[in-house]
Amino acid sequence: MKKIILSLLIFISVIGAAKADEVKINGNIGVVSNYVLFGSTQNDNRDSIQGVVNANYNGFFASIYANTLRKDNDNTLQTWNKIGYTYKPTNYSYITVDYNKDYYFNKNKYNGDYGEAMFGTKILDIISIDFYNLYNIETEKFIVHSGSIGTKVYDKVYTSFTIGTVTHNNYYYELLYSYSVADKVSIYAKGVHTDHINSDKVDEFLLFGINLNF
Repeated sequence: MKKIILSLLIFISVIGAAKADEVKINGNIGVVSNYVLFGSTQNDNRDSIQGVVNANYNGFFASIYANTLRKDNDNTLQTWNKIGYTYKPTNYSYITVDYNKDYYFNKNKYNGDYGEAMFGTKILDIISIDFYNLYNIETEKFIVHSGSIGTKVYDKVYTSFTIGTVTHNNYYYELLYSYSVADKVSIYAKGVHTDHINSDKVDEFLLFGINLNF
């Protein structure tokens, strides 16, 4: 906890000392019919309000992701609090690493320490390929791996397909369609199929959402 606070204070001090035009603030807020993460519903198949705020400075960033959900038979708010760095070796590729903690307001405590590693590239500025890895610092093991491929079908339509696995738990597949209805507003539909390891259980989700970017 003290390390997180110290890191955030250092980051805030750095961007606070920089010129305003060098710091980029962006994010989005939206509503989704079901909060599904890594192939599993996080809120008993209920709708969720979600949002993120990012502060970026020369590749360094601090982000807060927020989601309403149902946890331990109680409605609560979860946040993912991240600090990290993105390196772009070319105009068409990136490598991102970060450290994050998730916080549950109903328990008034942080739930775990994680590290994320992401990298991706674009082919002919048309097709994007991305890979994601989630590392549990407490157990010292990678717990999530995924890869996705996406492209613009038309000027305002984007689609992507993701394959992922949660270690010793499940395999999941996601198909996403997103449509930009306005300059900063998009709607999307996502289908998720999840096969549970060591059991015959299968979960399938169809969810819809809307995002407002800023």
